[in-house]
Amino acid sequence: MRVFAWGVAVALVVASPATNQPAYDIAVFAKGDAGEGIYVMRGDGSNAKLLRIEPGAMLTPASWSPDGKRIAYPWFDVGPDGRLKDLSLLMHTPLYIMNADGSGRERLPDIPVEMFFDWSPDGRRLAFSSGAEDPARKRSSDPMDLLSVQVAIYVLDLQTRKADRVTPFGQNRYPSWSPDGRRIVFSGETDRNTDIYVVDADGQNLRRLTTEPTHDQGPEWSPKGDRIAYVAPGRTGTANGVFVVNADGSGLRRVSSQQAELVAWSPDGAYLLAGPSLINAASGETTGPLPKGAIDAMFTPDGRAILYRLRDAGSPSWSLFSVDLQGQNAQRLTSATFFSVGPMKK
Repeated sequence: MRVFAWGVAVALVVASPATNQPAYDIAVFAKGDAGEGIYVMRGDGSNAKLLRIEPGAMLTPASWSPDGKRIAYPWFDVGPDGRLKDLSLLMHTPLYIMNADGSGRERLPDIPVEMFFDWSPDGRRLAFSSGAEDPARKRSSDPMDLLSVQVAIYVLDLQTRKADRVTPFGQNRYPSWSPDGRRIVFSGETDRNTDIYVVDADGQNLRRLTTEPTHDQGPEWSPKGDRIAYVAPGRTGTANGVFVVNADGSGLRRVSSQQAELVAWSPDGAYLLAGPSLINAASGETTGPLPKGAIDAMFTPDGRAILYRLRDAGSPSWSLFSVDLQGQNAQRLTSATFFSVGPMKK
């Protein structure tokens, strides 16, 4: 599961078709000739088409289902005055799902969710965080007080539409499925310290993996499921950086001092992407393939390139770029406020 930065809607401008098009698609939220909404295009930015006019929609890196058939996205209801209708529960929004061709849009659970969600590997379930059912959430009158909401991890069965809570309430966020679909890793708070936890998908066998005096967040399973990477931002010295721990909690090591809010594995598990840096997961060797100001970076599903957003020079608008792992051959693909990349096509 990946989280994203806020942006401003911009006009959709796409790249010219390439001779060898990547075998995956990219969904973007942008403002195009047909209106503001969700568009889909080839991996090189060509052949853009509108899926749905949807002002207020947001895409995350986790939006696209593993089989490429569906797209899940948060949607903020925007009133006629251009303002959001409801911010009574901070960072919560209804979650919607549609087919990858834009048809069949529907709202998923009855409760609002945070923008931390992840598809199960088989595409049958969604894990998400929500504080809507926290019995004590009214203790603060300030809706912008994040810690006034106690948040739990839920698993939603997409066939039955039943959502089961699998963790206690707390500051529990960033759910990420294990590759075999049996477990979920997440960050949770204990005694004002945020650590990494693992729980079975049915809520059994909750286990704390880290006990370091750091704010651990954004855990991600490795492609083979044997390791978990996470970040500890906002610290100094040896407490900050990017960490890797074995799935059983052993072998914790700091692989980089890179400051980042999130981390992602390359499809082959050889590299980690944190902030603007590419990190060799074995040696810790770090290179900087991304330009200053790049955000929302993620690997393409073939592992050959990195996608990221960068603000247009002298403008509040954002564009989507790709660059190879050596930081060469940067290409502007399109204008984009948010984006999500689909899986490799079979």
